[in-house]
Amino acid sequence: MTAVAWAAIALMATTLLGALFYLGAKIDGLGSRLDGRIDSVSGELGGRIDGLSGRVDGQSGRIDGLDERWAGRIDQLTARMDVLDERWAGRIDQLTARMDVLDERWAGRIDQLTARMDVLDERWAGRIDQLSARVDGLGERLGARIDGLSARVDGLSTRVDGLTDAIAGRPGRRTGQSA
Repeated sequence: MTAVAWAAIALMATTLLGALFYLGAKIDGLGSRLDGRIDSVSGELGGRIDGLSGRVDGQSGRIDGLDERWAGRIDQLTARMDVLDERWAGRIDQLTARMDVLDERWAGRIDQLTARMDVLDERWAGRIDQLSARVDGLGERLGARIDGLSARVDGLSTRVDGLTDAIAGRPGRRTGQSA
């Protein structure tokens, strides 16, 4: 029985070693295939990078050209802004001085006008209240007169309607009869 056990163990060990050799050979094959693919991709990638390098160098030259053109324009604009700053600074200072003079001149006049307005307000306050009361009274009287005129016009209109009906030969409105 021990011989059978040892035979089984030897068979299993042999099978295991055979599987290990088989897997090792498979791994080595995959590794060499992978190395070949990496080398080919590396070569392709290197070619692409070299192609892009030329394009990047071309763009770099264009950017340098733009930098030179823009630098000149920016310098011109800076110089123009400096000239305008000098010119406008003097004008702004002149306008500020004129506004200060006008402020001093007008401040007294505005204070005088304010005082006069206060006096007029006190003087006219009673008169304005009286005038307002008169206007209210006049409005009421005129309203009553207009209401009276309206009633008279309505009466005349009724009489004229009766007269036109009588002329047309229609009985009625005046006597209260229906047509």
